[in-house]
Amino acid sequence: MMSLFSLSAFKPFRSSSDKAYVSPSALIIILALLTGGCGFSDTTPETKLSEMQKVSLTAELQEIYKQSCANCHESSATGAPVTGDTERWQVVYNKPFELTLSRVIDGYGGMPPLGQCFQCSREQLVSLIHYMSRPADRQP
Repeated sequence: MMSLFSLSAFKPFRSSSDKAYVSPSALIIILALLTGGCGFSDTTPETKLSEMQKVSLTAELQEIYKQSCANCHESSATGAPVTGDTERWQVVYNKPFELTLSRVIDGYGGMPPLGQCFQCSREQLVSLIHYMSRPADRQP
């Protein structure tokens, strides 16, 4: 008799005498764990942002920065890391980049979801984060 709480359906690995089998769900989990570190960041916790090259923005991203990011990231009074303040941004970059990106997407602390850039793609958000976190290459 099979129990409703039987875990036999969830066994990720089965083997017979002549071959091994990995269930598709276990394979997906393994692949997710192996690629979990893959992301958009070119930094590691050991990277010193102050030593990295400045990042410039395209005209489109400059406009997005002015409309969505500058209000909070140009003034230390807001509590947000100021654009170009590599010391404050280093604290952010010492965490996994995917965590930082998820906080941008979902909102964090006083930051609204997507920094109120609802039209921004994931790649645009990554570019904006890199721009703000590097030594400032300020544009008018």
